[in-house]
Amino acid sequence: MFTNMNYTALTSSGFGIALDAASVNLAGTPPPPVTEPSTFVLFGSGLLGLAGFVRRPSMGNESRGIGLVQVVWILAGLLVAVAGGFHIFHSSRSSSIRFSTPYQAVLLTNGSVYFGHLQDYGTSHPVLTDVFYVVSQTNGETKQVSNVLVKRGKELYEPDRMYINPNQIVFVETVGTNSAVAQHIAQAPH
Repeated sequence: MFTNMNYTALTSSGFGIALDAASVNLAGTPPPPVTEPSTFVLFGSGLLGLAGFVRRPSMGNESRGIGLVQVVWILAGLLVAVAGGFHIFHSSRSSSIRFSTPYQAVLLTNGSVYFGHLQDYGTSHPVLTDVFYVVSQTNGETKQVSNVLVKRGKELYEPDRMYINPNQIVFVETVGTNSAVAQHIAQAPH
């Protein structure tokens, strides 16, 4: 049994999180949204279309070199190509984060906290294995609340891992090797 399991974190954007074994409280404002690279590609292609609409080629003029419109077209095309290449480079790169301890605490946006071995964090498909969660139990006679760490997998369908949507992860913390949570996980049958 675990009592007094408290965690507190404050992100760089001021999004404060305080959680204990019985409840999760979110305070502060969420971080601002990040502009998608595809928005820049769409904006750049719109500028290219506008530049082509403004300058229509005339039939009788001979080309006397590169004009201003052609320079704008070349620069806009290069901008779109660089933005597209940047987007493809960053979307194809999967940089998995390695942790220094065997177990991590994962807080999800729905307030659930899970403990376990987190693999492929930083990619589009993180996986949590050896999953545990905290259950609060109230003694009917004394009305005292106790917190118990329970291994996930006792359900009828016996799950052995959790595939987590990375957009649902609020934060991840390492579980200290000498902590009560790590000791309980190490003693549990795997």
